[in-house]
Amino acid sequence: MIVVKSILGLVIGAILGVVLSVGLIYPLLVLAEGGRDMNGGIAMGMVTSVAPMGAILGAIAGLTFVLMGKANRPRGRSLAISLGVFALAYAAFFLFLKGPQRVAMADEPDIYFEFRTSAASVQQSDDFQPYAELFGHAADTHLPIQTTLSVEGDYAILSGTLHYQLNKGYEKMRLRAVLSPDLIVDATTPLFPGLEVVPGMTEWRAVDFITMPISDETELGYSQDVHMVRHDVRRREP
Repeated sequence: MIVVKSILGLVIGAILGVVLSVGLIYPLLVLAEGGRDMNGGIAMGMVTSVAPMGAILGAIAGLTFVLMGKANRPRGRSLAISLGVFALAYAAFFLFLKGPQRVAMADEPDIYFEFRTSAASVQQSDDFQPYAELFGHAADTHLPIQTTLSVEGDYAILSGTLHYQLNKGYEKMRLRAVLSPDLIVDATTPLFPGLEVVPGMTEWRAVDFITMPISDETELGYSQDVHMVRHDVRRREP
């Protein structure tokens, strides 16, 4: 009889191990990746790595449970305490990874942004003032954004707020700062309606493209640290 119970413990434990390991670990990994499972990569990892490990550990736990019963050792109270501690630890870790409530782009939030560059890169005159816009390359679309320029020592910061709107094609555009007649920088911002973004100012990062219109030259901006950008997605006040 003990052999049959041991086999059942192994089988049932393995099944529960797969279900629990995948069901509990998958949400944590998705949260750790920002709430998205791009191209199903995390799910594939569950099948190839986590599920087999869960089956092995579950089978061991199932067999141990049967053998503890055979030895007439008390199981109910210790099992309940262990499950309670695990549930509390899992909930705390889940909330930690989840972080603050995200802002959905479908709710049409405001995107506050700052472009940082060197003071020498900003040309101001009666004929030209630096400005920002949304730029769409396909239709050569230019949507101006009201901005403020401040110069502090060696740095110049161009800041403004984009009032996001659905069905305006914003997701096909880039945020652009025209710093001088011969200096334009472009940055990728979270404009896709399906995105949910954690509120708060991001770290400074390099712009994506640097363009010199007069010489008609464009270069990638990733390898420099002069022209930088950051943003903060904020819920729009009613």
